[in-house]
Amino acid sequence: MADRSIVDARARAVIILSTTEPARKVPKQSWTPPGQGDRHEPLPAFLKLPVRGWRKLSPRGRRVVAALALLAVAAIAAAWPSVVRDREAGERQRARIAAADKAASLRALREDQRPRHALLAPAVKRRISAAGGLEAAPAAALVATRLESAVARDVRARIAAGKLEGPALLRTSCEPVRDRSRGGADYNCFALTGRSRGGGRVLQSGYRFSARAQLPRGTLAWCKENPRPLHPTSFVLSVPISPECR
Repeated sequence: MADRSIVDARARAVIILSTTEPARKVPKQSWTPPGQGDRHEPLPAFLKLPVRGWRKLSPRGRRVVAALALLAVAAIAAAWPSVVRDREAGERQRARIAAADKAASLRALREDQRPRHALLAPAVKRRISAAGGLEAAPAAALVATRLESAVARDVRARIAAGKLEGPALLRTSCEPVRDRSRGGADYNCFALTGRSRGGGRVLQSGYRFSARAQLPRGTLAWCKENPRPLHPTSFVLSVPISPECR
């Protein structure tokens, strides 16, 4: 019964009369019995596509592809030394630029911290000696006032020259350290340039200085400090304070 149905279906598919023109036959249509149609192989995995493509190439096509691959390898091999040289040249150039930037930063830092000097007047030296030298608190306080004036002049000049941030100097204070000798004393100075409030507190900004007074020569020397940040986010350059200021 199934064979007869197939035959009948095939016969019906061969000739079909047109309903509009009975004398004209409809062209023969192809018909494929169920289960006997063309089959296509499914695509392989992505990584296997090149292998499949290679297998489907003709011998001439394979020779062409192989020749192109050899030419590509030869071109890469010929260009690779130039790539390496360019990369090394770029690294050397970046190293030279980094070294130049570091040297410039160190020069600027040394200039910023180099000692500045002032002299005590002969009359002031005599008053200090009469008071018992710099070990005496009144003599140390007298030198502190002279040092504050000298540091203030230096900071104002640097702000005017654009070497320090202002906008202006508000106050300068110098305090002698506890351990002093008759002929020498160290001081900690602070130049106040800003004041603000935050969190119920007064925040002060400015510049710190280390200073030293020498009585025999009557000299004052001070050096600006650049303390390292507590939590640096990058490499920080530092220069030691000159012994003249300590």
